[in-house]
Amino acid sequence: MNRITQLRVSILLLNIEITPNRKSNTVVFLVTEVDDGAYVSNLEIELEEIHMSKNQLVQKSEVYAYHTDLRTIHYKMSSNFITSEIILDGFQTFPTHFYKNGGGFTEYISSFAFTEGLKEYMGVGNSHIQKLTISNNKSTSIRKLKGKFSINLHHDDFEKLFTLCIIGKRKGTSLSINSIAEFFHNRFPAFSKYSPDQKTDSELKKMFLSSLDEGLIDKLSKAEIEKVQEFYEKLLGKNSEKHDFILRNVLKVKQISLDSILDDFSEKLAKKTQESSWQKFFEKNIFIFDSRYIDFLPKFNLKSGRKAEPDFLVYDIYGFVDIYEIKRPDTSLIRYDNSHDNYYWSNEMAEAIGQLEKYIFWATENRTSIQHSIKMDRGQEVSIIKPRGVLVIGTNMELNDSKKREDFKILRASLKNIEIILFDEMFNSLQNLRKVTTNVFPLIRNVQKLTVMVVRILTDIMTRTSIQGKEK
Repeated sequence: MNRITQLRVSILLLNIEITPNRKSNTVVFLVTEVDDGAYVSNLEIELEEIHMSKNQLVQKSEVYAYHTDLRTIHYKMSSNFITSEIILDGFQTFPTHFYKNGGGFTEYISSFAFTEGLKEYMGVGNSHIQKLTISNNKSTSIRKLKGKFSINLHHDDFEKLFTLCIIGKRKGTSLSINSIAEFFHNRFPAFSKYSPDQKTDSELKKMFLSSLDEGLIDKLSKAEIEKVQEFYEKLLGKNSEKHDFILRNVLKVKQISLDSILDDFSEKLAKKTQESSWQKFFEKNIFIFDSRYIDFLPKFNLKSGRKAEPDFLVYDIYGFVDIYEIKRPDTSLIRYDNSHDNYYWSNEMAEAIGQLEKYIFWATENRTSIQHSIKMDRGQEVSIIKPRGVLVIGTNMELNDSKKREDFKILRASLKNIEIILFDEMFNSLQNLRKVTTNVFPLIRNVQKLTVMVVRILTDIMTRTSIQGKEK
C-alpha cells in the first residue's frame, strides 16, 4: 500500500480570511506517497488561492495521522498524553471519541485520566509505555519487554473506560483516574503498583445503584439488555448462599440466555451464514457450548514468520490448552468410493482436518513460547500437553442413510487427536440444556419442601421424646 499521511494546518498560517461560514479554523488534507513522488488530495482550497506550492503547504502543516495499511492508522496525540500516538488496529476511519481533524480525544478529561490512570496503575513515567493500541480484533492485553510496556486495548474496553471517565468527571478527576487504574489493576494484577481506593469503590457503587431506574427498561436496546443480563448472571453466580430466590433467578437468566442463543443459532442455520459470522457467534457463546473451558484466545498465532491462527485456543481450570476450529454447516463431510463400496472424507473435510492437525503440531512444537505469551497476555499459567483439536463442521442432514452414518462413525472414531462436532448436534445439546433448566427448578422446590417436612417431623419427634422423658 502507498503510504497515506493526514495533515492539518491553521487557516491563520495560510492567510485565509476567518468568516462565520467556515466550520473549522483548520484545513486538513491527505498526502499520498507513490513511486514517482507524492500528491495532495481532499484539500478544500486551491493552492493558487493562497499563493502557495504543495511543498510550502506541507512544510507549514503538522501530521496528525498516517496509515501503514488499509486497516491500521497511527493517530498522533498531544504532548502531555502517555504516548506520542495511538495505533488504531482494524479501523479504516477514526472511531468515535477521536477528533476527526486530529488533536486527541473529544473529551480532555479522558486524555488526562488515561495518562494519570496508567501512571497510577504502573507506578512509572511516560517513557515506559512503548506502544498503545486500540484494536477491533484483538483482546485487551499487556506485554512487558525490557522494562517497557505494550498495551493492546480492545475497542469495547476503550468505550467502557471512556464512559467511566465522563461519568467520573461529574464527581471530580480523581474518580476518572482511579477508574482507569482500577480497570487495569483488576485485569492485569501482575503488573500493578496501584492500591485500590475504597472511596472510589463507594462512589462507583453509588452511581451504579442510583442508575437502577425502571423507566429505562423499555428504552434499552437488545444489545444493552444482553449486557445487563451478562452482569446479572455474574452477580447471581457470585452469591454463595443458594436461596430459593437465587436459584429461581439463576435458572430464569439461563433460560432467557439459552432462548436467545437458540433463536440466533436457528436463524444462522436456516441461511447461508459466512464462516466469519459463525466464528463471532461461537466466540460470544463458547462457554455455553463447552463448559469445560474457562477462557479462550481468538486468532492466536502459533508460528512466527507465517499466519497460523486457529479460531480459538481454549483452556480449562487446570490450564490445559485445546484448539477450536469453526467451519460452516453446509460443508460436505463424506464422498462415496464405488470401487470399495464405502465412504471417505470429502476434500473440504480432509482439508479442515489437515489444517487442524497442523495447528496441533505447531502448538506442541512452539509450546514454550506460546505458554509464555499467554502468561504475559492473561497472567495465566497454561500447559500445552497433547492438545486436543475440536472441529465444528457440517450437519447430520448429509448422513441420510444407515451406510453413510456407519461409515461416518468409523471415520470419526479413527481420528486420534481431533473431535468432530456437527452443528445440529451442538444445537440439539443446547435444546436439551434448555429443557433441563426449565424442569429443574420445580424439582429443586419439591426437594426443599421435602427437606423442610423431614426437619419438622424430626423436630416434632425429638420434642415429644424430650417431653416424655421429663414426664417419666
